[in-house]
Formats: sequence, structure tokens, C-alpha cells
Amino acid sequence: MKKQLLVIVLILIVCHSFGADYMPCRLIFKNGTTQNGYAKTPDMLDKAVKFRDNIKSTTIEFPSDNLSEIIFTQDNQEISYQRVLTYANYGNKIVNDKDSWLKVLKTGYMRLYYGFQSGFNSPSYKLWYCKKTDDSIAYYISMKYSGGFVITVGTENNFKENASFYFGDYKELADKILNSEYKFEDLEQIVDLYNTWYESK
Repeated sequence: MKKQLLVIVLILIVCHSFGADYMPCRLIFKNGTTQNGYAKTPDMLDKAVKFRDNIKSTTIEFPSDNLSEIIFTQDNQEISYQRVLTYANYGNKIVNDKDSWLKVLKTGYMRLYYGFQSGFNSPSYKLWYCKKTDDSIAYYISMKYSGGFVITVGTENNFKENASFYFGDYKELADKILNSEYKFEDLEQIVDLYNTWYESK
């Protein structure tokens, strides 16, 4: 009896783990159609989205290039991942060939995005981008990467230079970034300040 109970518990654990990474979502395709179900949150460069009609159904994959957005529901809140064109390097010079999956952190004239790229034999990267509504390419602001025994490097490395440049039309804010009155950890506040300033012009 104890063995049977143990087997049942193990099966339940495996089944739960099998679907644990999937969250309720709505896929929005570039052709305007939508589909509800469950999906995994995508890494930036994922070429396909893993999707299920229900939590126990077989996983299917949709090419990322066919999608424009995924809206996840978690704790009664919506979390949006959008396909966004970004620069390919940290100098904001070369444009990527394809869009990336980025999580929307802030909306408004200036949007703030977050991207994650996991690595197996390389560090995992976290990247932050901003994009003005009038721009077609998201501007790289800063990043951090983790490797080895949980060594984390980054965030301030490019932040001051990139943020002060991209927010440069709001000179007072840009000067405060350059003078370290605002730092990377203030990025969401900086975007809010910029959007308030822009809307009041």
C-alpha cells in the first residue's frame, strides 16, 4: 500500500513539473488572429514558442516570426511579451536581422523592455532596452550577465552613456543621469519621468 501511494505521489509530482513552466496566455499572430492556451515565457532569441491548448495537451510550436505578442496572465495581472527589433550590439550601430522577444516593463511614448537569453555553455544575459514611439528600433540601455559560480557583472557599465544619450532631448534628466543622480536601479522611474515630461510639452 505504501509503495502504491509513493508511486501515485511521484506521478503527480512529475505531471505537475511537466506543466509547471506553462502559464495561461493569449497568442496574438501577425495576421490578426488570436489563440488562448498555455505557453512558456520566451527567451529573447527563441525561434519558436512552445504552446499547449490546455495544460495537459501535447506541446506544439509556433514560429516566433508568425507572432507579434504573447499576453500571459499571472496573479490576475497581464504580462506582455512583444516582438521588437533591436540593435545587434551594445554600440547601438548594427541592427538585428529579426525581431526579439522582449517583456514590456513600461508603456507610453517611451517604452521600457527587458530581454533574457539563457546560456548552457555561456553566461545568461539580461538586457534592457528603451524605444520611443517614433523609433523603429529599440535602443540598448544596459545589461548584466551571470556565469561561473553565480558571478553577476553589469548594469552600470553602459547605462550612464546610453541612457543619457537616448533621453537627451530631456536635458535636465540626461544631466542628472550623467551626474549619477539617477542610476540603473532607477530606470523605471527615469522612464516615468521622461513620459511625464514628454506628455506635458
